[in-house]
Amino acid sequence: MKGLVATIKSIFANEVAIHVSRERVTVAWDGQSLSICPVVHVAPGPGEPRIVGIGDASPQSERGVLVPIFGPLPAGMSLETWVAGLHAFMNYALLQASVRIVAVRPTVHLQGVHELGQVPSGEPSQVLMNAVLRAGAIHCTVES
Repeated sequence: MKGLVATIKSIFANEVAIHVSRERVTVAWDGQSLSICPVVHVAPGPGEPRIVGIGDASPQSERGVLVPIFGPLPAGMSLETWVAGLHAFMNYALLQASVRIVAVRPTVHLQGVHELGQVPSGEPSQVLMNAVLRAGAIHCTVES
């Protein structure tokens, strides 16, 4: 019976490791990995700023301001826009790793967080854990 339970758990397991640094964010799952530049492209304009690109892919149709996920903020960029960009970035990162059954929310292991230093809205481990959980993770741990 324990073997059957272990087999069923492995089918539905969804473990994702995210290693963060100011230069690259690497998402690893099921023996695969993807490296993403930690920036979002924000289109300025009237009303709320819009996120038009994430990571290395620069938007073709619109010119965006590069906003680094791990700070510092460009002049005139609000903290609210940065938080929205962080959430969009983590959502994108988790979507790249969603190769298993979509209904199974992942457990995320954040690595490298303590090497980041301050981020625009406070202590990085709390800020990043919150962003990962908002992006759909069921559980998030910060590892050294």
